[in-house]
Amino acid sequence: MERLGRLESKFEETESRIDELQSKVMERDQQVALCRRECSDLKGSLASAEGELRAAKVENEHDVKRQQQRILELKAELEEQKLNDRNEISMLERTAQDHYERAARLSRELNNLRSEFIQAKKEVNFLTEERSRQTMEMERMTRRIR
Repeated sequence: MERLGRLESKFEETESRIDELQSKVMERDQQVALCRRECSDLKGSLASAEGELRAAKVENEHDVKRQQQRILELKAELEEQKLNDRNEISMLERTAQDHYERAARLSRELNNLRSEFIQAKKEVNFLTEERSRQTMEMERMTRRIR
């Protein structure tokens, strides 16, 4: 009987241990289920994040292409403006050179006209004096004749 008592005690311990292990197994099953749900949620979040990243990447690539196109357009505009500026500067330099040459020519002509005017004035003065002398000479002669 003693052996029976020990067997019963051992049986009860084993049942208790089985209950305890089953309880732990159920607890672990719940943890595994929870982990699987979390894993599934994380996979869903990851898939969503990957989709957002792909969309952002595509949008960024489009933005980069648009910006590169804009840069090319701005470079072309800048080159065109440089060409226009060079042409305008060249035209202004030619105009300035033309004005300089014209001013120099007009200055020479003015100096020539001044010289001619002074010469003409001298001639007029000379002729006026000569006429005055001739008039006085004629008056003297007229007085003598009378």
